[in-house]
Amino acid sequence: MFPVTRFWLSANRYYSATVTTDLLGDLVLVRRWGGRFNARGGEAIALLADRAAGEQALRDLDRRRTRRGYRAIAETPNVGVEVR
Repeated sequence: MFPVTRFWLSANRYYSATVTTDLLGDLVLVRRWGGRFNARGGEAIALLADRAAGEQALRDLDRRRTRRGYRAIAETPNVGVEVR
């Protein structure tokens, strides 16, 4: 199932979240965000306890992004791109 990346867009902002493994083999959540029309943005990496925590983190982020006016535009599973 991993790595999985999800993307969201609003009128002026973007947000992405990836659940993957780091160089040590630990499961991590990598979040990236910023302005669509400027260079502002950021990144945060959080260590996850297990696969279930990664799935829950993506569900929580999807709910939060949707509430804040973002729309999900794509999800990339291990291979290929599935556009919603």
